[in-house]
This record gives sequence, structure tokens and C-alpha cells, in this order.
Amino acid sequence: VGLSGARRVYASLVKTVPSSDMAWALYQRFVRRTEGKAAARQVFALTQTARSRGELGRHLYLSHALLEWHANAEPTIALKVFQQAVRRHPHFLHCSDFVLSYAELLVSRQDVRDARSLYERATAAMDHAVDAAAGGAPLATTLPQPGPKALWLAYMRFEVLHASCPRDSARLRDLEVRMQASRAVRESGREEGALRRGRGGGGSG
Repeated sequence: VGLSGARRVYASLVKTVPSSDMAWALYQRFVRRTEGKAAARQVFALTQTARSRGELGRHLYLSHALLEWHANAEPTIALKVFQQAVRRHPHFLHCSDFVLSYAELLVSRQDVRDARSLYERATAAMDHAVDAAAGGAPLATTLPQPGPKALWLAYMRFEVLHASCPRDSARLRDLEVRMQASRAVRESGREEGALRRGRGGGGSG
């Protein structure tokens, strides 16, 4: 088939499923490997209208940010991608996979203050999402995996690594109390328990 033929296959794929984050991410990574970072950025630019309409989601932003960070060695551009994503789609803060990668980038840049602010915003957003889900929306669709507990634990690890004074010890104790009181953590734990019981019940029948 050759590279040009493979590119046509990817181009055809995103035309067939234009709202697929995965299809666009695969296309962009193929172009990055074969044509370089400028061409890969052009692929992301092609999705601007769909992204602005919400037809493409966090996975594409996350894939693009990680591409800029790791493959292109452009952490500043990666940061701008994360910032733009949250500015345009605040509900991405409900998604721990997105937030954890964003926080990892901030920490790698020694941007402790902004990383802490991100964790605070995200944990609060997850609790608000649980309140919204009380109207009947399934929590699992509101808070994608790995879920709120993973985010809280990452936040606590972050604070442990950056603790340098007695005040930080108090912050850690406060975080632990807040995690235990978090509505998102409690509700996701109940849901996981119900799913485990359901699987167990199905096996005994």
C-alpha cells in the first residue's frame, strides 16, 4: 500500500467516523511518524469545528497534548492544549484520566501552585457532578474511570512529595478528611460495590 496509501486509509476513516476521537488520534499519530510535527498539527487543526461543537471529546485533546509533550518535546504547547481544553469544555475536569495527565505535566514543569489548583478544581467538579447525577444520570457515565478516588489519591501523593513544613502536614490531614467526605468518592464506591455484587449474583444463577 505504501505511506501515501496508508494516509488515504486514515483520511477515509475520519470521514467515515468524523466524531471518533480515536480515529483522529490514530490519524494524527500516523502523520506525526511519517510527515513530522507540522503536518500532525494540521491534522488536529482540521478538527477545530468539531471540537468547538463538542462532537469530539477529551481523548483527542489528551492525545494531542501528550503528542506535543512527548513526541514533539514541546511541553509549553502541550500545556496550552490542556488549558484550551478546560476553558472550552469545563466538564473535562470530571474526567480523572485527563486531569491526572494534566497534573503530571504541571508537576514536570515545577508548577506546584497550578497543579494544586487543578486538583482542587477537579475534586470540586467531581462532587458537583455527583450532585447533578442525583437527578437520575448514571454516575459511571458522569465520572469516567479511573474515577474520583484515584484522583484524590494522586492529589495526596502530590502533597506528600511537596511537603516541606508543618503546615503541609496539616494540609495532608485535611485532604484525607476531605477525601473520606467526598460525595464523588462515596458514590463511586457504592456503585462499584453494586457492580461487584451484580457480577457475583449473575455467576451463582
